[in-house]
Amino acid sequence: MILEKSAEKYSVLFLLLLFASMLFLIPGIVFNDYLAAFFGAMFLVMGLTLIIFPFGTPETNKSWGVKKTVMVVRVMGIIMVTGGTASIFWNLFF
Repeated sequence: MILEKSAEKYSVLFLLLLFASMLFLIPGIVFNDYLAAFFGAMFLVMGLTLIIFPFGTPETNKSWGVKKTVMVVRVMGIIMVTGGTASIFWNLFF
């Protein structure tokens, strides 16, 4: 119940953050030498969005339960943040 209210309240911000993370692809295409860094930035923002707003699909909530779905989405966010940070660091310094 609380998650549904939160999802309704923050759904626009959630979608705007996901869309904003996709905007990192445009300069990545223009500045081809730093493509991996821009992809890393995209994954970093997406991962932070998933950690802050751990919204799963209704089907996932139904089959796994809300607590497990939130945990899985946050773990996915942590993996994306770690991979994005590593990609940025690797591209800029190696």
